[in-house]
Amino acid sequence: LEQPEEARELGLDEARREAALIVEWPARLGAALWADSLRLELTVAPRQSDRPAARRLTATVPAAWEDRWPAV
Repeated sequence: LEQPEEARELGLDEARREAALIVEWPARLGAALWADSLRLELTVAPRQSDRPAARRLTATVPAAWEDRWPAV
C-alpha cells in the first residue's frame, strides 16, 4: 500500500471479517488501521560478534481480544 485509501479498494475490511488478515506494514494504513486489531511487532537487535541477531516479539492486545488471548 502506498496510500491508506488503498486498503478500502482492496476490500481488507471484508477480508478480516471472514479470515485472519496479516498486514505487514500496518503503519501504511494510517488512521484506517482497525482499533480492534491484534498487533504483533517483530524487532531485530543488531548482531553482536559471532552471535545471531536477537529477535523480540511484542504483542499489543486491545480489549476486543481479552477473552481470546491468553494471559501472560
